[in-house]
Amino acid sequence: MRKPFPITIAATLAMVLMLEAAPAEEMPRLITVTGSGSEIAIPDVALLTLGVEADANTAEAALAAMSERLQAIFAALDGADLAEKDRQTSGLGLDPLYAQREDGGINDTEITGYRARSMLTLTLHDIDTVGALVDTLAGAGVNRIDGISFDLADPSEVVQQARRKAVADAMARATLYADAANIKLGPIVSISEPGGAMPKPYAVNAAPRADAAFAMPVARGSLNVDAEVTVVFEIGSEETGAP
Repeated sequence: MRKPFPITIAATLAMVLMLEAAPAEEMPRLITVTGSGSEIAIPDVALLTLGVEADANTAEAALAAMSERLQAIFAALDGADLAEKDRQTSGLGLDPLYAQREDGGINDTEITGYRARSMLTLTLHDIDTVGALVDTLAGAGVNRIDGISFDLADPSEVVQQARRKAVADAMARATLYADAANIKLGPIVSISEPGGAMPKPYAVNAAPRADAAFAMPVARGSLNVDAEVTVVFEIGSEETGAP
């Protein structure tokens, strides 16, 4: 007489047969596109980097000379009504000066003096005053200008416009690809912004004027605010144009 299968073995075989009979769950078919958008804006903030250098025989004397010039520069900034929050020390240094050899080389064993320097970054909310302020500070002791850049005080509105253009570009690309591939574009699965939208300032270099008779002209130019988005769509189950 044949013995019946144990219940556990019979149940296992039944589950295996059910799994084999059930259709495998299909992975969703997706299409991923990246869209970009750009918006042009006129800057309304200037960032000016300038400072002073002073040479002397000793480190103490170089620092003292630099400090004296800085006091005059700060007084000029006070006279220009530049707020404390809009001025920041962005660099400070003290370097030895070496003697020149007769053959043009540098003798690094003999220090002949020191050079002290201090740099300031100024935020100007009225770009039309940049040229006049540079001339005023040059007269107060500024002998080094590293450059000027422009920005937006509030870029939020321009950033939103660039993002809308980026999404519209992604939608247009997805529609084009779906039409070219003869597929149906499904709903959006996700939208992500890889890098974010940031203004790209336009920068110019400037040099101080020793005896300025008029304000140095400054061109503010424009800013490009770029945005990029990645959009993932589902691919529909029906093909477009299928017979």
